[in-house]
Amino acid sequence: MGSYVSYQHISPSHQAYIANISTNVEPSTYEEAITDSRWVHAMNQELHVLKDNGTWNLIPLPHSQSVIGCKWVCKIKYKSDGTVERYNARLVAKGYNQTVEIDYQETFSLVVKMVTIRMVIALDVAESWPLFQMNVYNAFLQGDLLEDVFIEIPKGLKVQGETPMRKYALELLVEAGLTRGKVALTPLECNMKLTVAEQVDGKATKLVDLVEDVQQYQRMIGKLLYLTISRTDIAYTVHTLSQFM
Repeated sequence: MGSYVSYQHISPSHQAYIANISTNVEPSTYEEAITDSRWVHAMNQELHVLKDNGTWNLIPLPHSQSVIGCKWVCKIKYKSDGTVERYNARLVAKGYNQTVEIDYQETFSLVVKMVTIRMVIALDVAESWPLFQMNVYNAFLQGDLLEDVFIEIPKGLKVQGETPMRKYALELLVEAGLTRGKVALTPLECNMKLTVAEQVDGKATKLVDLVEDVQQYQRMIGKLLYLTISRTDIAYTVHTLSQFM
């Protein structure tokens, strides 16, 4: 490499800059980022700005609506001497998963052209103007959307009531003795029709005969109904089962 790449003619400050940007590693996943308090602070700052700007509202996903994924992009911003200026975390939507004419009609990218930057710098040098750099948080969000866009809840966002509801659901599993139950793809089998009486060995058997403790069944349905406040994906199944209380 020494025959092709040499740093001998580079100034010491530029050498320090190259050394720093080559040493520092930017996380590529959320799981990597949360192990470093500096990136955690950067992500919390981004979420705080999004909240202050009223960027979104937390709602259940409406039927027939598709959801767009999102991810964290972490970048280190350097000063001219190679020292770290700040750790920058941005929450971006996975727009590459969308299909033109189906998910959107047109795009708009708020990115300046390099020819414009060169022209401004050249004019600045010619006129001896002072040049400053400014970072605008969420610059791409300073506008109003005409359409409703649904994105998944970003990792790291603490939703009020999420932790208590998770604990509540785990307690239900313990009470029902289903902590070792297998995960099902759907809460209720497709096209399944439930009736008050089932045919067991050729005889009509009522619910009271199929369930050992009817009161426990009714108590569990009541608790599941409360859980549907945050778990809308099981609402249909729970309301179906509640018809047999």
